[in-house]
Amino acid sequence: MNKHILQQRMASALLGLALMGSAGSALAVSDHVFATFDTDLTGAADGGGVAKTLSWSAYNASGGAPGSGSLYAAINWANAAGWQDSKINFALAWPGIETAPYVNIEFDVLVNTTNQPAAVNGTYGGIQVVVQGWSGWGSNGTNSYNWDSLGTVVLGATNTWQHYKISIANWGHNLANLVLNPFVNPGTNHVGLWIDNVMLTAPPQPPPVMSLKANTSPPGLQIIAGPSGDYNRQNIRTYPTNEMTWVGRPGTVTYSMTLGAFPAFPAYSGFQAHMMLVPNPAASTSPDWDYANALCLFVVNDPAANGQGVGALRFKTNSPAANAMYFQGPNDQGLPVGYPTNVHAASPVGTWSLSFSQDTNITITGPGGVIATATLTADQAALFASGVTFYVGDQPNGAAKNGQSITLTSVDITGTAAGPIHDTFTSFNAERWDNSTASSKAGFVIIGPNDRYVLSWTTPDKGFSELLTSSNLVNWVSSPLIEHTFLAGTDRKVVVQTADMPDANHGYFRLLKRMATRLQILLPGETSAPYTPSGKSGAPIPMDMMAMEAHNIVVNACDDNWVIVTSVTDQVQLSTSGGFPIWTDDPEGKINLVNGTGTAHAIWNDTGSFTITATDLSDPAKTPGTAAAQVVAP
Repeated sequence: MNKHILQQRMASALLGLALMGSAGSALAVSDHVFATFDTDLTGAADGGGVAKTLSWSAYNASGGAPGSGSLYAAINWANAAGWQDSKINFALAWPGIETAPYVNIEFDVLVNTTNQPAAVNGTYGGIQVVVQGWSGWGSNGTNSYNWDSLGTVVLGATNTWQHYKISIANWGHNLANLVLNPFVNPGTNHVGLWIDNVMLTAPPQPPPVMSLKANTSPPGLQIIAGPSGDYNRQNIRTYPTNEMTWVGRPGTVTYSMTLGAFPAFPAYSGFQAHMMLVPNPAASTSPDWDYANALCLFVVNDPAANGQGVGALRFKTNSPAANAMYFQGPNDQGLPVGYPTNVHAASPVGTWSLSFSQDTNITITGPGGVIATATLTADQAALFASGVTFYVGDQPNGAAKNGQSITLTSVDITGTAAGPIHDTFTSFNAERWDNSTASSKAGFVIIGPNDRYVLSWTTPDKGFSELLTSSNLVNWVSSPLIEHTFLAGTDRKVVVQTADMPDANHGYFRLLKRMATRLQILLPGETSAPYTPSGKSGAPIPMDMMAMEAHNIVVNACDDNWVIVTSVTDQVQLSTSGGFPIWTDDPEGKINLVNGTGTAHAIWNDTGSFTITATDLSDPAKTPGTAAAQVVAP
């Protein structure tokens, strides 16, 4: 069966992406966000200068998008001549960030012009952009950069959001602190500023590079580590209401996981699969660290044993927020033993079991039937007598191993009060398993017998929001697979079933980055119709002036095919060629687009036939939208 990937580059927004090597595109940097103030002021702090008050506001540069906000700075300038400033700091944790890969510092500002007079030059002062980098941080060596001003922006007397860019391309040092420094010269009594979306922006990136590979994972639950960090646990767990303890149970209680796939050795040595038994846990992503008592089986491909599978029994008691006891063996004199034994198998792949009898006796069984035993004291076992939750999952043990995965072909639990569990993961049983404490819910993929391929592409992939498929390179359709992608290290991936292929013998895939080029107006009675000459269907419904009802005027940001581009958050100005509409949302007829669309509400107080025009204030290059002639009846 021939599977192909399309390579095509076009001048429009449509980019075809090829199966080929990428000259470093996976290593390209993404924008570094200092603060978006979605829910609070995280990332910003008062840096001194003229007294001010910093508060969170739900008003934001994204046009009122839910779950977003901004910082509001109320600055009390003295009514005096001369320079005054009031600093807002965006400090970074050690070791800072190298700025050489970035081109600009960007941010949005809206001046609160209501009842606040401008300075004598007609502006509201400006913002000085300052960078600081300390000696010993990153590439700075012994050099300190205590106050390097990159430039200033002037705050005009406008009541719309303004987007500002200041170049950082020629600074090129390690950044420890960014300062946005509002200033006036001379001063006024008071000014209020909304500030949003403070970030370092990367230069334009090459498009992502796609690849399609055979799926080598057996059927089961694939658990992908990451997407970032060294030690993020990617776990599923039994619900805490299901009692999973072995203590006090008659006979033998056994917990088993069967690994059908494990990361390769030696490239990913030290990668870890595990089973954990933790009493009374809450919603923690690191239960083996956070809680006082835990008993675990850690399975790795051990570099000291030439890649063999090693299952290490480790436990701790009365040690919250710690893990030292896990590494204390029988020869560590005077220390409580938390690492009593391990067992070696030829490979990590296979079935690993923990069996308990008489509360204190433990047997570890590995692939091929290898066995080791250990015992707990009665006091130690008593700490696990109730409220025990069972976890199974993996951990990368190094950021370079993010994106690697294990596949669970089965989990078996017998002998507990909750009853037996035998799960081969033909689907994800949400009534049995909870993944809410995982580092990323996207890292769990059910692999079926017909899941034959893995489609992946490199990141950054900002703006590439649609995945298209075709059987003939001519007729392309949008694929729902885009909704099931997950980030695996620096790549974005999705499992492709046979049924997802567009043809039995050929499959073509490409990513689409839509670019908004024009605005569209829809009147009552009209609906969006992409890929048609007008971009809309239906006909406007005449409006009744006497009804005094507000009518919906919908504005969309569209590409050349009249497809709505959901990434657009511009501000739009509505105007009419005649008539006197009363705009009920904003008296000036301005609306902010959210996810590429916005709605204005108008009441008409004049009769006749006239048109409505939408102009993009944020991006005047977009072609304005003009509505069909609007009829208002008396």
